[in-house]
Amino acid sequence: MRALILKKSLFGLLFFCAFPVAAQTPYLEKPVTVKYSTQTYSDLFKTLANQTGVTFSYTSSFNDNQKVTVQYAKKPLRFVLNDLFSDGGCTYKMKGKYVIITCSAKPKPSTDIRLNGYIYDASDSSLVASSSVYLRQNRQSAVTNDYGYFSIEFPKKSDVLSISVAKEEYRDTTIVILSKSQQTIVIYLQPQERTVIRIDSSVTVTIEPEKIPEIPQETAADSAGQQIIPLLNRFGKINRRNIGDTLFTNVNIGLIPAISTNKLLSINTVNNYSLNLLAGYSKGINVLEIGGLANFDNGDVKWVQIGGLANFVSGNVKGAQVGGVLNYVGKDFTGAQVGGIVNINRGNVRYAQVGGIGNTVWGTFEGVQVGGIFNLNLKNTFGFQVGGIYNQSSYLSGGQLAGIANQVHHRVDGFQIAGIANNADSVNGFQLAGIANHVQTMKGFQLSGIVNRAGHIDGTQISLINIATSTTGVPFGFLSYVHTGYHKIEVAADEQFITTLGFRTGVNALHNIFFAGIQPTGSQKLWTYGYGLGTAIRMNDKLYLGIDLTAQQVQFTETPETRLNSVSKAYLGLEWRIFPELSIAAGPTFNVLIADATATDFEGIRAQYDEKALYAETTGDIYSKFWIGGRVSLKFF
Repeated sequence: MRALILKKSLFGLLFFCAFPVAAQTPYLEKPVTVKYSTQTYSDLFKTLANQTGVTFSYTSSFNDNQKVTVQYAKKPLRFVLNDLFSDGGCTYKMKGKYVIITCSAKPKPSTDIRLNGYIYDASDSSLVASSSVYLRQNRQSAVTNDYGYFSIEFPKKSDVLSISVAKEEYRDTTIVILSKSQQTIVIYLQPQERTVIRIDSSVTVTIEPEKIPEIPQETAADSAGQQIIPLLNRFGKINRRNIGDTLFTNVNIGLIPAISTNKLLSINTVNNYSLNLLAGYSKGINVLEIGGLANFDNGDVKWVQIGGLANFVSGNVKGAQVGGVLNYVGKDFTGAQVGGIVNINRGNVRYAQVGGIGNTVWGTFEGVQVGGIFNLNLKNTFGFQVGGIYNQSSYLSGGQLAGIANQVHHRVDGFQIAGIANNADSVNGFQLAGIANHVQTMKGFQLSGIVNRAGHIDGTQISLINIATSTTGVPFGFLSYVHTGYHKIEVAADEQFITTLGFRTGVNALHNIFFAGIQPTGSQKLWTYGYGLGTAIRMNDKLYLGIDLTAQQVQFTETPETRLNSVSKAYLGLEWRIFPELSIAAGPTFNVLIADATATDFEGIRAQYDEKALYAETTGDIYSKFWIGGRVSLKFF
């Protein structure tokens, strides 16, 4: 039997949890109606109890036979009780369903006045929740609850009070309070009107009222502020959406926005001076703001802003901004910005920006930008970027200096200097990099440690390797290749009948020569390889004057060791271009042989070059010989 009862009890509990009871209206918010009459408190309490379910409790000191004249039509019980006990002699409090009334013969004088009230929709008398009620004079504010109720305290010594009420899609309303006594008021908000146009029986066009502009997206200041300041998240955001007015104050001092001289209206207030011991939130600053941890401003800031950790500004900043970790500006910045780690700007920036790690600018930058690691400018830069590792811009007029790399997506009017690499679409100036430079079009020069790459260059390339599509200048390097430039395959022979196969690449004015060859005849076969520089000076359409400087190593094929056997040549000759792809060249050479006299093949090398010498001498272990020779060649392509 007990088991059955237990099962039924558990089933009932589960059923109750699965189908929760709908939330009931609080006793104080239940509406009551009392027709106009004069009656005792005892009779009135019975009427109120029957309509709301409450029970009244009071001591004998309260005279319930006292008569009162009342009239209420669908008013909340709270409104009725506040009206009944507004003189201050008696007060009430709720405990469960009990209304406990206490009275004092000599009530303590209060320095504050509590103003209670309800906000209604003027069109249908419905209660308006989440509306903002505020006093400009005292920076007091409240947000109506789900039943349209609010409560505000203000000093009794206050001047005539203007109470303002604001709510999205309603007209702003202001009323003047003359009485300095406790009271409950009712305020009706007028909805912004809709215009309904009937075109025909089947088509109706409704023109919605103009709304208070909404913030298009949550700013970084909002996001961070909501995480740090939960109380502001609860009330401040509602006030920001409801209240279109801007409040102004000279000085604000606070711990956090909710605990400050601006109270919960901080988000609607522009301050001249603001001292935030931990964090502050305002609609703007006109002179100075200091925050122990962070400053949040949903507006513009001038002239000095200092945040121990961070500054978040959704509007413009003009002046100086210092953040121990981070500065965020939603619009334009003009002045000097210093961030311990990073600066983030979604608008344009002018003059100076220093980030311990980096800077990011979504708009145009003008001035000097210094980042410990990087600078990222999504649009144009007019000035200089100095980044420990990396700089980036869309267009640059000025200079970039980076420890590793610079990147400009479009044009550079100035220079790029990087420890490793530079990249740009177009440069009017110069690029200097430890390893590589890259550009599509260049007017100026490129200088790098390993490679330069360009589309068209009107200027000079200097590097180990230079590559370009076309050029009007002269590249200098171990290997230079210009797609529209000078590149030939050459078969040549000299007075020693050593035949070489070579490749010339670069431009007419200066090109690189790579070659290797053999001497297939004789008792000992020779092979050689070398490198040189050449120029081809145009005399007419078919005739060119050629000048070459080359150096080559000569080696007997049967000699296992490689010793110094260097032959250097200075060539001066004429080139006749028979066809565009074929030419013949010939001319004299001035030759210098430098050989190791201690090598096993030295005598063979000296016998090989037995021409009449202009000069021949052995100095220590080095043998030197000068003579006049000649060279003839065929060039293809």
